[in-house]
Amino acid sequence: MLEGHVPMQGHLNVLRTPGLRVPLLAMVLGALPIGMLGLGLLLYVHRLTGSLADGGLAAAAFGLGNAAGMTAQGRLIDSYGQAKVLAPVGAACAAWSLLLVAAVPAVSGRGIAVAASAGLGSCIPATTGSMRVLLAELLRGAEVRTAGYAMLAVLFQLALLSGPLATSLLLVSAGPGASVVTGGFLAGGAGALFSMTRASRSWKPARKFVRHDGVRKNAGLAVLLLITAGTGLRPAWSPSPYRPPHCHSETRRTAEC
Repeated sequence: MLEGHVPMQGHLNVLRTPGLRVPLLAMVLGALPIGMLGLGLLLYVHRLTGSLADGGLAAAAFGLGNAAGMTAQGRLIDSYGQAKVLAPVGAACAAWSLLLVAAVPAVSGRGIAVAASAGLGSCIPATTGSMRVLLAELLRGAEVRTAGYAMLAVLFQLALLSGPLATSLLLVSAGPGASVVTGGFLAGGAGALFSMTRASRSWKPARKFVRHDGVRKNAGLAVLLLITAGTGLRPAWSPSPYRPPHCHSETRRTAEC
């Protein structure tokens, strides 16, 4: 009983830390759209173009844009602080989602949908990375800090797993376009909420920070990125099962079929 009580007590101490619960909530809200938009974009672009390959490209572009956006936001946060970056990036995320649903259907071609999906991914606010920084500063003691990082990892994974479920519920009630807009605005709201917390506004970037070489001198990280990119691109290589309704007739065979 004592062994199970100690970790639980560490989690309770994390939640009791002043100024930490609202940023944690904003982090969960910011991670949820990552799980929502991958599936939502795939189905939305598939509905627009009738091609599962195009939907896979959009989902892959979203993932790659998200990876690039997190890197860029990290640099900006190191220079200007969290609050000055997360709020405008979140607003841009909401704008990209509106663009995808309102303007993309009026433009022919899959290129604009793929590009807009990448733009949407690049503007997902870096609330999870920012939360890790706050935990390091707000939590005192190795045990409490370890519990805080463990809680952050669990909450992040729960949000990712809940994203497709939320998208499925929106698909039934409103369609894939609604899931894209909801995900974009949820990410934007999370960025705004996180940036308004006292902990985020009080955090100041270090005057000097160590500059690392990233993937250029890290072969393991480069391999991991390639594997992840391949996983995201896999739906784009799969043959599309979609066929227009009139193609199901045995007497009609056209170039479109």
